[in-house]
Amino acid sequence: MKSYSLAILLVIFASGFLMSWAVEGASKEKAKRGDCPFRRPAMCLVYEPPQCESDWQCPKKQKCCPDYCGIKCLDPVGTSEPDLFLPVQ
Repeated sequence: MKSYSLAILLVIFASGFLMSWAVEGASKEKAKRGDCPFRRPAMCLVYEPPQCESDWQCPKKQKCCPDYCGIKCLDPVGTSEPDLFLPVQ
């Protein structure tokens, strides 16, 4: 019985690891700049189908991020935009 419980625990752990890998992409080099916005966990009656599987499926600067009831293209946070002008000396 213990080995059965251990196997179930390993399957749950592996599926959680693989889901986070799918959202973030295969590696950080392939992700767009910025971080996904924080979303407080919510109880959803129905999960929406995912809009994306990687950042590159999202328009412009948006990232593929977990949202309240699914995975969506969202505007990133924590990006520092470079200055568009040089200071006059």
